[in-house]
Amino acid sequence: MLPLPNLKSLGMKRSGSGGGLLSSLKGNKQDYADKFNKNFEIEKKVRFSNRFFQVALAMISYYFLGQIAGALADTHPGLYQTIGFNWMLAIMSPIIAGALVGQYFAPFCITNWTSVKMLSLELLLDLTITIFWIGCFASEIQLVNGDCPPGKSYGCDMFNWTLAWNILSFLSWLIAVGLDVHSLLLGLGYIQPGHALEDMELNASIMRRGRMG
Repeated sequence: MLPLPNLKSLGMKRSGSGGGLLSSLKGNKQDYADKFNKNFEIEKKVRFSNRFFQVALAMISYYFLGQIAGALADTHPGLYQTIGFNWMLAIMSPIIAGALVGQYFAPFCITNWTSVKMLSLELLLDLTITIFWIGCFASEIQLVNGDCPPGKSYGCDMFNWTLAWNILSFLSWLIAVGLDVHSLLLGLGYIQPGHALEDMELNASIMRRGRMG
């Protein structure tokens, strides 16, 4: 007759296996948290240059938006609302671009935010503004529906220039999205290993010099 298995030992093994799995899950969770809460140097020259380009594009577009003839909007229902949204977007874009540059110099952000948090905020806003710009362009194209060839009227010429500036604005914000993604992948080690900063005071000092430099 075969001996009965020791249920107590089986239970211990089961418990031990479950404890090991739980410890592994906790370890993976901690590794994940550490990975997404580390600091690393963020390349800023190209980033800041692109922000300046975004501000310049938006401000130049004010002229063309202000020159669009009222008759053009009168003959195309819905264009007033779209141009109004274009105005709002052109005003908000420099403000957002300036704020995203300013976070690298704000004492609160330098000492309390990690590089991942700063880049995540940039990515969220850059992606949102990019979608708004291409949406605005598509809406204006649809509303005019080919009724404004170059040279038809002064209002049409200004409208076409507005479309051109919208495309440039869209591209500049899309470039910002690409820079954000690249910096995140680089810093988190998906492209090449990032360098975590362990000491908080040293972290703040190095990040401050890096962001001011």
